[in-house]
Amino acid sequence: MTSLLSERLEELRSKSNPPFAFAWGNKFSMAPTKDFFSLTTLGPEDKVLTSFEAIATEAERARVHGFTATEFDRQKKELMRSLERQFEERDKTESNRLVWQYVGHALDQGFLPGIEEQLGLTQRLLPSIRLDEINRLAADMITRENRVITVQAPMNNKVTMPTADELIAVLQRIESESLVAYRDDVSDGPLMNAAMTPGTVVKESQNDKLGLVEWKLSNGVRVIVKPTTFKNDEIVMRAYSPGGTSLISDDAMYDAVSGASGAIGQSGVGEFSQTALVKKLAGKVAFVSPNIGTLNEGLYGGGSSRDIETVLQLTNMFFTAPRADTGSFQAYKTLMSTFAKNRGASPEGRMQDTIGVTLAQYHPRSKPFSQATLDAMDLKKSYDFYRDRFSDAGDFTFVFVGNLDMNTFKPMVEEYLGSLPSKGRVENWRDIGVRYPTGKIEKSVSAGVEPKSSVRTVITGRFDWSDRNRHLLASTAGVLRIMLREILREELGGTYGVMVNANAMHQPVDAYRIDIGFGCAPERVAELSKAMHATLDSLKRFGPSESNLTKIKESQRRDRETKLKENNYWADQIEMAVRNGDDPMAILEEDEMTDELTAAAIKEAANKYFDLTNSVRVVLYPETTVAGEKVN
Repeated sequence: MTSLLSERLEELRSKSNPPFAFAWGNKFSMAPTKDFFSLTTLGPEDKVLTSFEAIATEAERARVHGFTATEFDRQKKELMRSLERQFEERDKTESNRLVWQYVGHALDQGFLPGIEEQLGLTQRLLPSIRLDEINRLAADMITRENRVITVQAPMNNKVTMPTADELIAVLQRIESESLVAYRDDVSDGPLMNAAMTPGTVVKESQNDKLGLVEWKLSNGVRVIVKPTTFKNDEIVMRAYSPGGTSLISDDAMYDAVSGASGAIGQSGVGEFSQTALVKKLAGKVAFVSPNIGTLNEGLYGGGSSRDIETVLQLTNMFFTAPRADTGSFQAYKTLMSTFAKNRGASPEGRMQDTIGVTLAQYHPRSKPFSQATLDAMDLKKSYDFYRDRFSDAGDFTFVFVGNLDMNTFKPMVEEYLGSLPSKGRVENWRDIGVRYPTGKIEKSVSAGVEPKSSVRTVITGRFDWSDRNRHLLASTAGVLRIMLREILREELGGTYGVMVNANAMHQPVDAYRIDIGFGCAPERVAELSKAMHATLDSLKRFGPSESNLTKIKESQRRDRETKLKENNYWADQIEMAVRNGDDPMAILEEDEMTDELTAAAIKEAANKYFDLTNSVRVVLYPETTVAGEKVN
């Protein structure tokens, strides 16, 4: 019942001028003998009453009129498909999923049948559940008694909170009205209508060591496939093409289309709006999402092995039949507006924005995401730009990893990918000139009222791009993470956690970036920063201890053992090799790199990469303090 109501709220969210950014219904157990039903909405702070009225109206509509047969049928399909997938993966179920089932059984003395019995019971009982029973349940759960309304909003002078009387008045008005029953608009038509001219595989090659098959299609599309049995019912897809927003020379045009992939990706495809598409795909596990980045455009998708044809159909349609839906565009802007406001009001968000613009040296395309960004977006220009980026599939590389039947998959690839438009266009990304700053830069941000601080140091520099250097950089950062955790958290007790992340990039230039961060009390910023620098110096002077070297090696081996059995890991690694022009064989060489890792190599890397000559340090303080001292 909660899923049925949540689906209606999601449909309302996708309409033009939606009343909220998110809304959902749920049922919880407050105590062993007490359950409660909740409705939650997240939206703009100036639409509190509007958001509340929207969810209260839909709840009352469900209480009075119930749900429709078509809605109920979709939910039954979704439930059965979910259980079928769990059954198909029963020999590969992750331990944490089982643990929580056992915990729930121990705490609630609940039923623990196992997926085989659960699927069998559902197959027998679900057909006997009637719609009128669901509607009676809705009437029982959505009552006019025992109701609690809570409103949470940022603590600032710009927010006017509604009074209890205003909230109650909204409920009373809704309950006094004669609400019309919900009408479920569904389409029985096929997902794809357009006739296609399939292409052919004109060249095929294999990489037996990596288990890869590569096809070159007649329209220029490149397809790399890795069949696996890591999961019984999973395939993942990546698609990559160079270009992206870097090819826009005008900054004003960039602002107008900066949300193109998000807006178009949430507009549906072909004859189906996003809402209609979700309904059409009920009972299927298939998703595709387009993306346009600074240097590339592509697709991210996947789903069930049995629904691979639907994945390919959606992929084809995001090239050939994207939509520019005004309602979806407004819904997207409402969602992102809420995100922008929350980020701007968040101390951590303001700190991240400061770091971002500083590292990009205030490049016009590095501006923090804000309401001004949204106001500059233009649907038509976004649609036109999207169509241009996906008008020529000839320079796209697709990667598929998962449990695939190659005999049936190959003809589908020829049909849905081989028929994509190709103009023979040859292009690459353009260097727009964003570079890390030189020298030492220190900044402070005063935001928030909680007595807590955050310290971030970002070290940057030139990088000699290679797989071994990237592995050494990551290993050195891993050792530093262990050392800082031992000193700052365990020895000094000054923080709950320490972050050390290292990233190397190959485009548009070779460079590295190391982020070091921790949270602490404002009065301990100086003390813990000094300890951090001392730890850095120790690693550079003496290298890692034998114990820490062993820890990082063991951690890498465990992590590696897990990742090599994950479809997403393989897809990401193959795509990254394609993107950077690397040899994918390096995927198999990481164990060797780990074995060859030495304390001397990490010491040398620490001196090379942990050079604070080019660094940005940003400290977040509460608004009542500056540099750890009270402001009078």
